[in-house]
Amino acid sequence: MSSRTGHVTRCTVTRPERAISVSRTMALRTGRVLRVSTLLTLLTAALMLLMLIWSKSLNTLPKRSTQEAPVSGGVRWSVHAPDTRRAAVSTRPSLSTNGSVPTEYRRRQLAVAVQQLQRQVGQLRHEGRSAAFTGRAVAAADARQLLLLSSWRSGSSFVGKLLASQPLAFYLFEPLKWLASGGSQVPPERRAQVLRDALRCNFSALSQPGALVFTVRSPVTDAVCARLPDGCRSRELLEQICALHPVRVLKTVRARVHYLEELVQSSPRLTLVLLVRDPRAVVHSRRHSAWCRRKCGSVPLLCQWMSESLRVAAQLERQLPGRVVTTRYEDLTLDVSGGARRLFNSLQMPLTTRTVQFLMEHTGQPQQVAAELLGTQPRHLPLQAISQSRLQKERRNQYSTFRNSSAAAQDWRRTMAYQRVTAVQTECTEALRLIGYRVFSSQSELRNLSVPLETAA
Repeated sequence: MSSRTGHVTRCTVTRPERAISVSRTMALRTGRVLRVSTLLTLLTAALMLLMLIWSKSLNTLPKRSTQEAPVSGGVRWSVHAPDTRRAAVSTRPSLSTNGSVPTEYRRRQLAVAVQQLQRQVGQLRHEGRSAAFTGRAVAAADARQLLLLSSWRSGSSFVGKLLASQPLAFYLFEPLKWLASGGSQVPPERRAQVLRDALRCNFSALSQPGALVFTVRSPVTDAVCARLPDGCRSRELLEQICALHPVRVLKTVRARVHYLEELVQSSPRLTLVLLVRDPRAVVHSRRHSAWCRRKCGSVPLLCQWMSESLRVAAQLERQLPGRVVTTRYEDLTLDVSGGARRLFNSLQMPLTTRTVQFLMEHTGQPQQVAAELLGTQPRHLPLQAISQSRLQKERRNQYSTFRNSSAAAQDWRRTMAYQRVTAVQTECTEALRLIGYRVFSSQSELRNLSVPLETAA
């Protein structure tokens, strides 16, 4: 409707007309959205198709003759392959559904593994040490086996890597995590059998997706697995690589010492390493871990495990001298050089340059460790030290094994509430006595870091 007043014309739109206009506008907008959505869907499908074609084409490309191979502590250097190896990696076969690789290709990758181990032997000989390596599989009865047993947040990842840093060592990380039965319902006999099999390079228990990649941690397997199209899913290949190593190291926090008595007694080449940490420090660390649930945070369960482990280990040590070694985490962190030397002497194993390099990188004391263990400065070592930027990044990760070790060992004494300390001390009286640590009688004594953890002899 319109009305004319002078030269001004007014148009009045009725409500039905306004509704129709709004409806048309919404319809136009909806149409545009649908067209854009359809276009995005088509673009996504095209992109996925291109990625599929590209990934398939990669499997037909020859592998580069330069392979990045890791060494102890995560340092990497470039290994240039000789001409004789180029034919071995000219094709990258697809794995079958069970994760196996063709026999000929597996044979070639085993040859690569032998070459990697021979380099480690060469390093040992350069240091004036002998190495019993033949390039053939080592029988389970002849291989040196180290079984590291500890509890959560007790430094087991650090000590496990320390033991595995020695040349010719194959490292198995938490194989019990992958038991099909799951949780604490797994019978002790089953746990012991899985550990026995793993140390004998039988990985049949590691059948779940991701189990092999998570458990098997070795510079040699890293070098070989980088050549496979789907990484390390071939159990047979990894078992054969494991068998080449004369030293096997296994770390677990999912067992009890008395579960393992028969395993230790029946395996003459196996040494049980029991790692314990001040229970007050363990409780403090667990309370700052997001994954730690009710059972993990139970102080009574922790103290019971520690007391039982120390008693049974002492009994086994009397029965089998030299076959059971008990070490405290604090001994390896408050006195890095002395603690490492005592541990390796107890295991009758040499402290190689490679192991010293690991300690330099992971404890934040490169100058001191090199001087005390090698009598030299870090710049004279043949391996490349870790960069400061990566070191700082690693130390911000609560699960990393890179630490300022002495500071980390005493951190709980600075920050843990005294009331909580006394509660743990009350519950863990026997464990603290067996481990040889002081019960703090006041907050001032707790905070005074000049007061030693150890009780007077």
